[in-house]
Amino acid sequence: MPPGETPPESDSMSGAAGSVERHEPNMGPVSGNRTPMVITLVLLAVIVLLCAGFIVASLIGS
Repeated sequence: MPPGETPPESDSMSGAAGSVERHEPNMGPVSGNRTPMVITLVLLAVIVLLCAGFIVASLIGS
């Protein structure tokens, strides 16, 4: 077999020889709890709607 060639009985995948695959869940970034964000956005929407209502009421009343 010439130097640099892969022998036919070995795999062509890179990595440590004889490594065992571990079936673990993806260990990527963990998404946080969305509850505080949802509450904040709902409160902000309520404030915006109340302000818009007061502006419309003051324009109609005058």
